[in-house]
Amino acid sequence: TKAKIVLSKLGIRDFAAKVGTLSGGQQKRVALARALLDSADLLILDEPTNHIDAETITWLEKYLASEVAALLMVTHDRYFLDRVANQIVELDRRELVKYPGNYTAYLEKRAQRHELLSKQEEKRRGQLRRELEWLRRSPTARGTKQKARKQRAQELMTLHYDRNDDRVAMILAGRRLGKRVLEAKNLSLAYDGVPLFAGVDFSLGQGERIGIVGPNGAGKSSLLNLLAGKLHSATGSIAWGETVVLGYYDQLAARLDDQMLVIDFIAREIPLIMTESGERVEAAQMLQWFLFSRPEQRAQIGSLSGGERRRLYLLSVLMHQPNVLFLDEPTNDLDIQTLQVLEQFLDNFKGSLVVVSHDRYFLDRNVDLIYVFNENGIGSRYPSPYRAEISNRQTVEPTNQPTDKLTNRHTEKPKTKLSWKQQRELERLEGEIERLEKEKVRLEGALNVVGGDYVKLGVISAELDAINEQLDEVEMRWLELQED
Repeated sequence: TKAKIVLSKLGIRDFAAKVGTLSGGQQKRVALARALLDSADLLILDEPTNHIDAETITWLEKYLASEVAALLMVTHDRYFLDRVANQIVELDRRELVKYPGNYTAYLEKRAQRHELLSKQEEKRRGQLRRELEWLRRSPTARGTKQKARKQRAQELMTLHYDRNDDRVAMILAGRRLGKRVLEAKNLSLAYDGVPLFAGVDFSLGQGERIGIVGPNGAGKSSLLNLLAGKLHSATGSIAWGETVVLGYYDQLAARLDDQMLVIDFIAREIPLIMTESGERVEAAQMLQWFLFSRPEQRAQIGSLSGGERRRLYLLSVLMHQPNVLFLDEPTNDLDIQTLQVLEQFLDNFKGSLVVVSHDRYFLDRNVDLIYVFNENGIGSRYPSPYRAEISNRQTVEPTNQPTDKLTNRHTEKPKTKLSWKQQRELERLEGEIERLEKEKVRLEGALNVVGGDYVKLGVISAELDAINEQLDEVEMRWLELQED
């Protein structure tokens, strides 16, 4: 059925499971599936790409492109916006501003708008200077005219353009990092006796920037927790370099104290830091770097929104000036402005970086190598950028899934009336889906064991790209027939 296909694409394959037994991320994917399946004229999605992997995001982009319903969504995923949206509405300085086009067009038109506003601000300041100069030189006897000029000057002083240029790139003084950073061998982890992964080797060199991708539940976050010492491996060894200062931005943010004021929390962490230029910066200025105004700094942490809490936690990690940085899904619940602040920090970060993320834009911009992680450990490696068009081949589905999993979903007869020709087409599509699924599994297996033969890697990757495109087209046509 259509429901089973959508659930499967979103990573939910145990259709008999009770919702209450699912993890938080799985429950959100079930909610997303329900929203997609509801017949409606308007579909509203709040951060739809959170908690789904890159392959699923690519599928979701194509699915939404085929829908005729209007779409209203809030998202920080810039590639997703580029491929799905045809109009961007930005809340800018307490005003909703519409920009036609996708995210790329929005960036261009926004820059043009702010350039125009900046010119208007320069003109306003020039007028204000002339009015104030006239008021200083004018005789007091010309009372009526002077009163009007005073009123005009007052209006010019209150109607100003907030240029938002007080945001400063966070360039902290660096810590020396030796050549020996991290070497981990033969790591394994199990939960309640069920193996999650085994035999994993991982190394991190000086200045390396690595992104880790893979299906949900493969163990990417658990691997970071093992390396950071928050979990313990049943086998193997982990060796860190002597000069390493690790900063770990995880998904829990457990250090935040809801009863503390924002400013007091940061001051308790580190009251003063040193920038690269030798400037000493206090807690209040650090908070302004991360878009907390002076009044907002006096708020209790418990009153912050989810995104504000993540932003505060991110600052608390970076201000300790680590030379090795672990970021676990850093783009979840962060707005684009905060992501830009983080990216500016990473532009100047000279240490080693490991990022677990499904955000293709963030990976493209900040890492040099992509590692694919699955139940067999670290499989294929790719140089950055992480192109959206190869995302399907970077995620290897679990090998214990039946190769005919789509066939089992299609055994029910369509509930709507189809013509004889459409019935024959539906049957043909079901057979084609089964064939393409088997070929996909075969190619993914070959891709995972190809090793360092980059010529063969390119050939298999191209074949897998073609299979994925065919599969998406065939499944989309199957869904169309089901809806007829």
